[in-house]
Amino acid sequence: MAPPKDIVLKRDIGVWGAAIISINGIVGAGIFALPQAVYEGAGDFSPYLFPIFGLLFVSLAFVFFELASRFDAAGGPVVYANAAFGPLAGFQTGWLAYLARVGSIAANTNAFLTYLAVFAAGVDQGATRMALIVLAFVLLVGANVAGVKLTVGALTVGTVIKIAPLAILAIWGVAAHLDALPSPAALPSFEAVGGVGLLIIYAFTGFENATLTAGETKDAKRSVPGSLLAAIAGMGLLYFLLQLAYVATMQGERPEGAPLEAAARALGGPSAAAAITIAAIVSIGANLLAATLAVPRLSFALAEQKLLPAWFGQVSARFGTPANSILALGLIAGALALSGGFVWLAIISALARVSVYAISIGALWKLRGIGKTAIGLVSPFAAAALCMWAAAQAKPDAWLFLAGFVVFGWALYGLGRWRRGETAHI
Repeated sequence: MAPPKDIVLKRDIGVWGAAIISINGIVGAGIFALPQAVYEGAGDFSPYLFPIFGLLFVSLAFVFFELASRFDAAGGPVVYANAAFGPLAGFQTGWLAYLARVGSIAANTNAFLTYLAVFAAGVDQGATRMALIVLAFVLLVGANVAGVKLTVGALTVGTVIKIAPLAILAIWGVAAHLDALPSPAALPSFEAVGGVGLLIIYAFTGFENATLTAGETKDAKRSVPGSLLAAIAGMGLLYFLLQLAYVATMQGERPEGAPLEAAARALGGPSAAAAITIAAIVSIGANLLAATLAVPRLSFALAEQKLLPAWFGQVSARFGTPANSILALGLIAGALALSGGFVWLAIISALARVSVYAISIGALWKLRGIGKTAIGLVSPFAAAALCMWAAAQAKPDAWLFLAGFVVFGWALYGLGRWRRGETAHI
């Protein structure tokens, strides 16, 4: 049964809340594990890859900037694709976006327990791990069903706790090693950049999460676009300074544990290392909370457009949140988290996200024309080039998995149309 017409999503998210959602979509587990891998691929040039990719993501953000300024409904890319290409494209875009985010949530849940095990050995193994994963999703679902004000408030606190230690580490590391900062002169090979490119792209993905909650954002057509650009610009600068500090501090030494924890230990001893570990735990937790807030709006948007059963579109009469979609997300992501597979899920998540970005770029061209975008021709073509390059880095097995998921989505879409056709004749 469809939700009553007088029960609608509450617009409780402001400009700051939208920015917080975007920032927490970007900063999760990745930045705490990336520095050494990026250094091994690009050496002393590695810090300068972050502003380069950040600028490319700004071009992508401008695409979402213009799209977000035209729509204020929940669902982001789903709404854009549906408006430009019709319901099948809208469904598949939502289906891919759902895969990307559910995979990321499941992967980051396991990463959360890995960092937590630094303080409580064994929590990431066996029955304890399973029990904590179940508990985590019960809390995430409960907090998000209770309302976006509570969630955004928790995210604000979590953002401060996780960003502050990272900013301190970046500034401290740069200031302590001004005479040893790496130079951009040593250019890496194209192959080397390709090897770490997907990792850096994964570090920036998630900025578009604020578009998913546009249906609950005050003055969404103005609030959401600005939050996207601010999140990418701010996090791009932080990533650059962190990598700069890491390379200067470690001086080529390979860490035994987590890269940023090792750099913090070298700068300030065990207490600094503990602070970074706590920041990692809070960061991943806030990322999970933000994702559990944003992702259910995809299935809610698909239900609103009659592309999923009406059950997913039910809005809680008490809290004004898409309770059924939140519950479904908790069940699916929780099951995937229990199955493990961090690396594989991260790869699939990145590839699915790139596919959604490409569809969104096409939607902008269709809706406004190639020459009528926010900054003319440059932004959409630069964003399209980024998507094509990233897609070329994926291995065949990842593409086969994604293709199978798309085919399964087509089957679900066809089944839904067939069932609606039957209902129409009853």
